[in-house]
Amino acid sequence: MPISLSEKQIQSQIAHYLVALGFLVKRANSGSVANVNDKTKRYTKFYTIVNNNESSGLSDLIAYKNCFAIFIEVKTATGKQTEKQKKFERLCKDKNCVYLVVRSFEDIERSMIPILPVINQLGELLKRIGDKIHTSNKTTLKNDLKSHFDIIEKSGL
Repeated sequence: MPISLSEKQIQSQIAHYLVALGFLVKRANSGSVANVNDKTKRYTKFYTIVNNNESSGLSDLIAYKNCFAIFIEVKTATGKQTEKQKKFERLCKDKNCVYLVVRSFEDIERSMIPILPVINQLGELLKRIGDKIHTSNKTTLKNDLKSHFDIIEKSGL
């Protein structure tokens, strides 16, 4: 019988894997804290999603590499998204962001197969843009941008 991991254990595995791939990984904590010196018993939220003014629903992990963000909601084999998490997923997809619901380390490995080459290509593009900006050759920069975006378009993502 396979050992069933907690959501926190799965998150940890995924975060370490993404760090090993060169991502900057943020673990998002939801909730709030009481203002102890405030007699009105107000709470300060840990975060607010400005687009919908929500203070919950943000994905568990956000992975950044080469100016690209991946929002990752981690669930156990039987875990279900809350309505606010589904709302945030729709918001991400409406903004053409990558949003993944993963239930295991294997899920994130499979999900990264088509994504990682595009993110790495984006990194090369950004480096070339930086190099071209310093040399001020706008024609070469424009041609490089077009060829890189053609490659990304052909990748099917």
